[in-house]
Amino acid sequence: MISPERLRFYPFFGNFPHKNLVQLADIAEEMIVHPGDVIFREGEEIDHIYLIESGAVGLSIAIPARGVTHSVSDQLTGTLATEEIVISALDRGDVFGWSGLVPPHHSTATARALTESHLLAFDCDQLRDLFREDCRFGYIMMMKIGQVIRQRFEDLHMEILADKVSNLPEPTTS
Repeated sequence: MISPERLRFYPFFGNFPHKNLVQLADIAEEMIVHPGDVIFREGEEIDHIYLIESGAVGLSIAIPARGVTHSVSDQLTGTLATEEIVISALDRGDVFGWSGLVPPHHSTATARALTESHLLAFDCDQLRDLFREDCRFGYIMMMKIGQVIRQRFEDLHMEILADKVSNLPEPTTS
């Protein structure tokens, strides 16, 4: 168990009632991951949501490899050559792994430690049990998760725009 006050320090948990912070602290597990360690992979079923206490974690998605010709059968069978692109670089105070709370509980990205990172992991089965007992707690958490999801979409949007802009032809002057 960790101190509930340790959680209050992070904006994500800022307006949770003390009772809920105690419940979260009771189920928190501390983890250390090293650079390059995969925390979970895109498409995997995940059962924890994570808070970064220190370090950095990258979220990436697989896209079809550029410069590779893919046949229709490759597309239909899902055997495309892929490459990973980082869509979000997360650091202290960021929460990730929200897919563990949202059915079907499959990750929408790969999470990989960019630096040595200290994480708090919260078991999603235990969280869902707590939400059933206290719907207000579940509501607050899911509103916060909604904000995280919104931020990820904004990050992805910016990544797509940056990629498109970097591939534009150079302007010519006459």
